[in-house]
Amino acid sequence: MGIKVKVIKTEVVAPRQPWSEHWLPLTNLDLVVPPIDMGCFFCYKKPHDKVDMVDALKTSLSQVLGFFYPIAGEIVPTAAGELKIHCNYRGVDFTEATADVELWELDFYNHDENIGVKLMPQEHHGVLAIQVTMLKCGGMVIACLFDHRVIDGYSMNMFTTSWANMTRSQPPSLVPYFDRSDLKPRHLKYYTPYVANMFFPLSNLPSPESDSDNELDLNQHSRISRIYYIKGEQINGLRLLASENGIIRSKVESFASFLWKITASFLEDSGYPGYICNIAVPVDGRRWLSEGEGVEKEKRMAERCGNVFSIPFRGIRAQVNKDFKSVYKLSCHVFKFLRAGLRRSFIQVQ
Repeated sequence: MGIKVKVIKTEVVAPRQPWSEHWLPLTNLDLVVPPIDMGCFFCYKKPHDKVDMVDALKTSLSQVLGFFYPIAGEIVPTAAGELKIHCNYRGVDFTEATADVELWELDFYNHDENIGVKLMPQEHHGVLAIQVTMLKCGGMVIACLFDHRVIDGYSMNMFTTSWANMTRSQPPSLVPYFDRSDLKPRHLKYYTPYVANMFFPLSNLPSPESDSDNELDLNQHSRISRIYYIKGEQINGLRLLASENGIIRSKVESFASFLWKITASFLEDSGYPGYICNIAVPVDGRRWLSEGEGVEKEKRMAERCGNVFSIPFRGIRAQVNKDFKSVYKLSCHVFKFLRAGLRRSFIQVQ
């Protein structure tokens, strides 16, 4: 579906009450993140109140940036070539736009084709860029593009939730924590082989094994993003199928196992049982780094804004048993493996 978007205005929204200008170092957990952007978007129906939502959003954005001040800065290399966050209160790029489409017409399943291209900011000069697009029906789409080297998904949720609260004249969801003393960068004298084997470029992921005479082009798209709508009773059904001996498995474990199974089954049914089907699970490390160290440390880690995550992965061949519980048991072994090394990985990088 072709969407025509008209940009009305682009400006920079700065914090209302800036702190003193300073530099903030990246932690070791920030430094392992490549220079990529991550985005999120929120869709709203036409509000009942006759209020200028764009002005209200800009006002509350200026307020919330006073709490999340590094997001209003820039990543700048120092004279020594070390990347740091320059908290100069530059602000964030804010774009107002209109689109000739109604909310119900948006293709959320294949959102890269419309929202990702037309309604998402395409570039930014600071840490964050925002585009607010008003739709024909009176609804709107708020899209945010973050520099992943500064924040992770957990921190992004902290920011957007606080911004939403302050738009409703409520206090922020929590006051973020930026002290680097417990996760500060450091130069080790040596790295153990365990650390050397734990992190590597995404381009070095193992290639699928295949028959060279009948190769499946799995690299036709480097990345395909999808949004799935899943009813609660369907998730509960998967959890019951995956559970045994009275132990109810988590939603993530159950659905990830199911998704892994059907993906591998598709490859097998397509005649490519030798391909490796990988699964990667982003995991928040805040609990792992504060577990057993007291309430104060747990509270501080819960408020930490930055990168505190890891993406462990494992792979299985496409040739799998069609029985869900059998595949789930295999997935359980993988999840146990991922958990076993997860805490060590956070501590090593820390």
